[in-house]
Amino acid sequence: MANKWSVPDIPDMAGKTAVITGGNSDLGHKTALELARRGAEVTITCRNADKGEAAVENIKREAPDADVSFGQMELVNFASISGFAEQFLAENSRLDILINNAGIVIHPKHQLTADDQELQMQVNHLGHFALTGGLFPLLKATDRARVISLNTMSAMHNRGKIDFDDFNWSKRKYDPMQSYIDSRVAQLLFSFKLNSIFESAGATSMAIGMQPGLVATRGQQDSAGGWLANLLRASVDKGCATHLQVATDPSVQANQFWQPRFAVRGAPAPQPFKDAVRQQSVADRLWALSEQITGVNFP
Repeated sequence: MANKWSVPDIPDMAGKTAVITGGNSDLGHKTALELARRGAEVTITCRNADKGEAAVENIKREAPDADVSFGQMELVNFASISGFAEQFLAENSRLDILINNAGIVIHPKHQLTADDQELQMQVNHLGHFALTGGLFPLLKATDRARVISLNTMSAMHNRGKIDFDDFNWSKRKYDPMQSYIDSRVAQLLFSFKLNSIFESAGATSMAIGMQPGLVATRGQQDSAGGWLANLLRASVDKGCATHLQVATDPSVQANQFWQPRFAVRGAPAPQPFKDAVRQQSVADRLWALSEQITGVNFP
């Protein structure tokens, strides 16, 4: 049966709170706008304060009653993530939606962050691991809270491999695509493990993976070119449908991966996590390594 869900189906979000990384542009910005338009209290994060504040003003022009704010945070800096999380915890009593939206797509050169981690792995996985851990007390305490992690198309997931002996690509010749896929699979292994953590804590919260398909965002246009890709790309307004449905549809369940029906375009549809991200021993080992690297332990 075709998915007939559309943006007008977003329920009243009054009383709910959301945090969106990379909410200053493209899909993150549009998602923040629509959630705020429906009454949610939304915090967007990015590393550039001028761009973040400008995004808040843009949203308020579109939706004058929007309750939206900006928090400066750099996913390449664990101290910055910790500072944002501590402030958010101090100022809020709930967190209904965390969208780990920001990311790097197929970075061409091997690069280490100031935390001495490979760039794609830190931004796409480790940074969001640290952020989720910092916000975990609110996520655990909020009924049916959702942790949504942006990813790549499911056909790529079985190509991912976490190399625990060379996590930073210091021994192997750097492969931009493989590094990117590995970082995305790490995100989903994290989501898979996080669901068991929520369950053990007696929480009703859930972790979900998703990818929006081909969308005319800056990141995709820089990394996935060609005339066919340009022809198939959806606008940002249409491309944010997966973000919004996964964030608000009551039918969404833990350990689902949502993407367009035809992977690159079409109505959003759920599927189970691939076998590559249901490896409990790998998920456990990655979780322990991520805690060690970030210094974040989930309460």
